[in-house]
Amino acid sequence: MNLLLEMSQLVEASSNHSIDDGANIQEVYAPTIEELADLDSFLESAPEFKELKRGKVLRFLRARDFDKEKTTTMLKNHLEWSEKIKPLDVKIEDVEVKALESACWRYMGDSDDGSPILEVRVKLWNPHEYDIDAYEKYVVWFVTSCERMMKTHTKFIILFDMAGWGLWMAGYLRNILKLVDIAQNQYPERLRRVLLINAPYIFSGTWNLIKPWLDPKTAAKVAFVGGVSDDIKEELNSLAVKRCLLSTRYSGEMDDEKAERLPCPGFPFANVPDFNPLNKK
Repeated sequence: MNLLLEMSQLVEASSNHSIDDGANIQEVYAPTIEELADLDSFLESAPEFKELKRGKVLRFLRARDFDKEKTTTMLKNHLEWSEKIKPLDVKIEDVEVKALESACWRYMGDSDDGSPILEVRVKLWNPHEYDIDAYEKYVVWFVTSCERMMKTHTKFIILFDMAGWGLWMAGYLRNILKLVDIAQNQYPERLRRVLLINAPYIFSGTWNLIKPWLDPKTAAKVAFVGGVSDDIKEELNSLAVKRCLLSTRYSGEMDDEKAERLPCPGFPFANVPDFNPLNKK
């Protein structure tokens, strides 16, 4: 059997119901007639990917502007990565406890139109307490969990609270670039918007190192905003994000002390406990 086809089968065999299922493609991805024709043409010319979900292949095609050669290379690299990481098999008990207990990443709920919303509080980031492989698994678990939450929207929103960014964090650029790779190369067309909130001036040097690694489509989804500003209010309105989900530090309606004690990681799965250290007795 063709190795890539076998890898495709293994990836899809470990996946349950997904928003990428063929049955959902018309409703949630709203492809044009031309895109559907290009999708069919691509799968006919590259049968090694025929076992992948059609929505997934469509995302990779869109990420590479329907260039078949570039999409093939991207999918091959993704399947090799998936074979190594096995993202759909990562369970909460496989994730580094020190990462979870940092409460750095948290699922906050969904926008009115169905986009999962993630909050990342940089001041709580503790990459010095675990290695880069554990960090990758931590991020992958969050992204795949977001995918499981998707019902009507195929992209998620990330709010990066940059307050507390320290120069020492720039020493973990490899971790940041790993996050970039996961977002744009392993889960293309999953990001809807990234808001970098209250970024201090000292972050500008690190941002100048990160930005060249972003492809133009990803870079266009990133915006710098103040936590209490007209800019963030406009962004939240355009993204249909309910203010009741957000702390007052993001121009939301939730008392900041209450927001500090929200369950973490916050997904409403039966097997996921609350790791927020503030809630431990």
